[in-house]
Amino acid sequence: MRQQLRDQLLSELFISSEDHNSENLKNHINDLLRYRFLKLFHLTEGSVTTQDFDKENLKTIPVEKEVGFMLDQKHPDLFLENLFYHLQRNQLHIPPSLLPRLLTSFKSFPGEWHRIFRHHPNLVLALAHSNHDWEYIKKAFDPEFGFMIGSPLFYESLIHRLRIYPTDTADFIRNSFPSASPHHQIRLLEVISQDRHPDTQTFFISLFKGHRKPIRITALKTMIRQKHPEVYAPILKMLLSDNYDAKEIRRLYPDFWKDFFSFSGFTDKESALLSVVDPADYPVVPDKNKIRKEAILQAALLHRSQRVLTEELVLHPENNSSSEIIKNLSSSSAIQVVQSLYLDQNRPLDQIFFDLLKRIKPHINENMTTQLWKRVTAHRADFPFYFDSYPLEVWALRIHPNLINKIWKDPDLQTTEPMIQTFRDILKYRLAFLKKCYQQS
Repeated sequence: MRQQLRDQLLSELFISSEDHNSENLKNHINDLLRYRFLKLFHLTEGSVTTQDFDKENLKTIPVEKEVGFMLDQKHPDLFLENLFYHLQRNQLHIPPSLLPRLLTSFKSFPGEWHRIFRHHPNLVLALAHSNHDWEYIKKAFDPEFGFMIGSPLFYESLIHRLRIYPTDTADFIRNSFPSASPHHQIRLLEVISQDRHPDTQTFFISLFKGHRKPIRITALKTMIRQKHPEVYAPILKMLLSDNYDAKEIRRLYPDFWKDFFSFSGFTDKESALLSVVDPADYPVVPDKNKIRKEAILQAALLHRSQRVLTEELVLHPENNSSSEIIKNLSSSSAIQVVQSLYLDQNRPLDQIFFDLLKRIKPHINENMTTQLWKRVTAHRADFPFYFDSYPLEVWALRIHPNLINKIWKDPDLQTTEPMIQTFRDILKYRLAFLKKCYQQS
């Protein structure tokens, strides 16, 4: 079907201009967009029974045992993400025999759906059509499958649709918005807030007038996070000039200050402005005022400002917002915090350490692995059950591949403790999986 669509698009390039009209041009543009995403995601149209899966010609390796064991551990989403990283790096695909298990086990992990689908797109769709329990795959990836607002996994599927078919999905959300219930209106806005197309931004700005307060605030938050010039620039200008006259933005948003205080959670204009302006957009100076510090941190979380978040976590790891900060850290920022807190400052390995490990992808470097392993063995020497309450499997996943064998043979791990045995088994199966991956390349 992709070839037929390609031929159609090429033939239309030779149609004389007098045969064209605005409707033809619009349809041609939509076909171009559809072809682009069909090619990217290997989707096909028409009856599923006519799809030829053999033509996908995907290279796989026999890693069912290794993958199966690692997915039996806690945090299977972290293990799957790591496994897919190495497979894609070597242009390999997961064995098709594992797909039924993946489709069943990861139904509650929407962030992993596209990774599973991308490995065997046609086969995954065929399986979804054959089993009602896997209908969520059709909702997320089959453009011909219709679904209702509020149906099971509707919003999780809609996020994937927006990524693959942005134009059609954004149109669907905008058209469905007026008739949706208040609850679903907010949920629809949260999904479409990921779309930065000018038409979507115009839609959000249109919500500033004549709509309920929760809708206005959601629209305002989206336009601030996207730094839309008509909204973000006047706010930044007010902060930098100390002139809090909102005349410019009130033309768009009549209830600006009233909603802005509710959105920011602060009652004075300076703190409210500080709480939404990206710290990277103005020179932030150290401030001892507690309220202003909280406002700056709130803005850093809103815009995921890595410099401010990293500095805050290093200086105040026990901050009440530390878990929220860690969720917004990039992999490189998480590595930087680990280096500062646990190697430079010699802080005991704690829950924050393991939460940071979850943010690091795909693994830590050799030097850091060596240094942290010394910390782990020192903790166990002082208190053998130190790690009993911590997710040691995450540490096993982040160890650098070049040191897996060395750590697996470490005398300190030659014990019958169930937790340590599981840790060693993870290392053993990780090593076996990586050998198969990289021997094929």
